[in-house]
Amino acid sequence: MTTAPSGVLIRALRLWREILRAVPPLLPLDVPNLQPHVARDLARSSTTPGWILDRMAVSALDDPDLLDLILSHPALPPETVRFLSSVGEQEVLSLLSVRLGLAVRGEMALVGGGGAGEEGVTEEAAGEQVRSALQLVQRLSVGERLRLALRGNKEVRSILIRDGARTVAMNVLDNPRLSEGEIEQFAKSKQVGEDVLREIAKNREWCRSYGVVAALTGNPKTPPGVALPLLNQMKRKDLENLEKNKNVSEAVRAGAKRLVAQKRT
Repeated sequence: MTTAPSGVLIRALRLWREILRAVPPLLPLDVPNLQPHVARDLARSSTTPGWILDRMAVSALDDPDLLDLILSHPALPPETVRFLSSVGEQEVLSLLSVRLGLAVRGEMALVGGGGAGEEGVTEEAAGEQVRSALQLVQRLSVGERLRLALRGNKEVRSILIRDGARTVAMNVLDNPRLSEGEIEQFAKSKQVGEDVLREIAKNREWCRSYGVVAALTGNPKTPPGVALPLLNQMKRKDLENLEKNKNVSEAVRAGAKRLVAQKRT
């Protein structure tokens, strides 16, 4: 097997860059799966167009060195900075602050960091934060959303847990930054898929939380076969309320009624 001379490879890469810059909409470049050395070469090149840098940034959330190169590029679109500040955790926000300085700090105060109820973040600002993240996430491919589900911040997780692609929503549950409070909110939500609710119910650690168990049993979308075994963990008062809850299935109400009768004897 022969190897092409380095000069030929360099000229070919330069030609490829020129083609990409000229007709980006026509080329299905698999940016998320670029080889690391190719991605870094593109990030260093002054001829790399902004749309490629934008797609590369999504995949660089867990690669600080590559992300730093991308942030240094003069063609980086402003909307990419908004996206990164909206979906990134503290390490990404810190990198944005160091690389871009004061220009991004005002926006980071709005869309970076925590949600409503956290210090310095009003409910109105948190709502705007979620809306901003939603607009930015909607432009991503399934593959990019899959990666983001594992790395995104709280606002992004709240969006992707409802994603129409099952694999994206399930990936959110593998995000290492998930809190118990988020799991409880997911368990309550009528907008998440049954697969998400089943997965939460299967996790013993999460189901040690009474709030999560109560949320699952009271969610009309929780399959009866998932909710019924959890009723044994419920307090009598909550079982009585569940017995009267016409939003849940007849099987769950009947199960709650049976346990209430047992607790009375």
